[in-house]
Amino acid sequence: LHNIPDQSYEQYAPDDFFVVDQHPRGFARLVDDLPVDASKVVLNAAVSQIQYDSFGSLVMLANGTQLEADAVVVTVPVGVLQQHTDLLNPPLAASQAAALQ
Repeated sequence: LHNIPDQSYEQYAPDDFFVVDQHPRGFARLVDDLPVDASKVVLNAAVSQIQYDSFGSLVMLANGTQLEADAVVVTVPVGVLQQHTDLLNPPLAASQAAALQ
């Protein structure tokens, strides 16, 4: 246990650590900032494309619905990004795309 960086981590496996204090780090922070109006949260929706620029984002769902947002959090396995290179518009920078290979 001498390799644990600090007390906010708990050793989960020999080379894996779990963040114990989810505030201000960890995914709990994302949940804290979710809108109070649950109708603005879309779950289990297939995304066909995410368009983004410095002014905001447009998420296009497979059913034709378009959602505008200030920002989008994408949490997909690396394999999804590798197989669906057309998901993001504009695409990832060349250096980021190369890191996925």
